[in-house]
Amino acid sequence: MIVPKPLSATNVTPATIFRAIDRWRPTMLIDEMDTFISDKSELRGVLNSGHTRSQAYVIRCVGEDSLPKQFSTWTPKVFAAIGSMHPTLEDRSIMINLKRKLPSEEVSRIPKDRNAYLELQRKCARWGNDHLEALRKANPELPEMNDRARDNWEPLLAIAEACGGDWPARARDAALRLSGIDEDETLGIQLLQDLQWLFSLNNCEQLGHGLSSGDIATTLAQMEDRPWPEFSHGKPVTPRAIAKLLKPWKIFPKQVKVRGGKWGPNGYEPRQFKGVFRRYLPEAPQEASEVQNQ
Repeated sequence: MIVPKPLSATNVTPATIFRAIDRWRPTMLIDEMDTFISDKSELRGVLNSGHTRSQAYVIRCVGEDSLPKQFSTWTPKVFAAIGSMHPTLEDRSIMINLKRKLPSEEVSRIPKDRNAYLELQRKCARWGNDHLEALRKANPELPEMNDRARDNWEPLLAIAEACGGDWPARARDAALRLSGIDEDETLGIQLLQDLQWLFSLNNCEQLGHGLSSGDIATTLAQMEDRPWPEFSHGKPVTPRAIAKLLKPWKIFPKQVKVRGGKWGPNGYEPRQFKGVFRRYLPEAPQEASEVQNQ
């Protein structure tokens, strides 16, 4: 392995993560993430906390006197999983999607000798030490991406600029290809995008009506390229789940007029979302075909 102080694991807990990081400052290499992370919000919180150095801490009570102690969560982390992970983890990561090798393709196998890359490790360590001060002061040119993606890529782009040659251009191109499209920061943002499209598709604002929670859930569950058909343990999203996702924006279901001007069951009206759409979805809603086929 080329990374410094690698620490591999195929299953971790919140307590082991922050204690291992605080003690050894390793590069965490966590495999099989899809088998144990999905329902563990505390573990996601610990992993997410390590994204920014100034905030990379958790506090726990330790010892017989249960005295509070601060543990660092600041260290490089690499996750491997089948499928997608929670949006808050993906948003803090540089995603590299892998594809199964074709039978006709040939790839070089990773050497089993632990010292196979020793010379490369030494060169990387020496280069890093020689350029440490310059990297600390670096202010690389960043491509047009969302704020979180810019944070993710800034240190890598600084390294690329220090290397010179065509590396800065290649690194910025990679950043745009891997992180330039920001359409699913969180499930809540995805839901806002799809609700904006649904309101537009049904001319809700022009006709002065809303959509029932049941109709919204049914339509979302038919969108194969979105998370809604298998939202919870393989089952479609429900009106209750939609209400929970909208709760942080203080948007709650209420009795609304549906198509035809009749009062229907609980649902949502476009006017409930005007301020939220302006702040979180500044662009116009996509056409239905674009949303379903992107």
